[in-house]
Amino acid sequence: MTATRATALFDQLASVYDEVLPFFAGFARQHVEWLAPGPGTRVLDLGAGRGALTGAALARGCRVTAVDCAPGMVERLAAQYPQVREARVMDVHRLDFPDGSFDLPADAHTEFEARVRAELSAMEPIVCAAGARLWEGTTPA
Repeated sequence: MTATRATALFDQLASVYDEVLPFFAGFARQHVEWLAPGPGTRVLDLGAGRGALTGAALARGCRVTAVDCAPGMVERLAAQYPQVREARVMDVHRLDFPDGSFDLPADAHTEFEARVRAELSAMEPIVCAAGARLWEGTTPA
């Protein structure tokens, strides 16, 4: 499936995504609990969808920026979580943020998708060293 087709599919599913995949909110909460970001942590939610991980991170007091390729997903996320720092339509392989913008990149889909390495490479300049170590599953120095 091409990226354009995938974006169109997720855009079409935006209105029913949480009903089609009801387990995802629980998975995202567990993922954020495992990452254990503290209040004020600058989280970048990649492939944010309708915001399951965003909501869990916001509940922990994080400052969340969410990106997704599907405009419908971003629109619904922004409406559901008005306290999100920023919600943007963006390709996770072409991130457009200044270096050092985030402490923790998070993508709840990484357990399922092989795109992790490409995403990590794309975001390396914009994530501080501690966030990169958390992403890799090690503790910050």
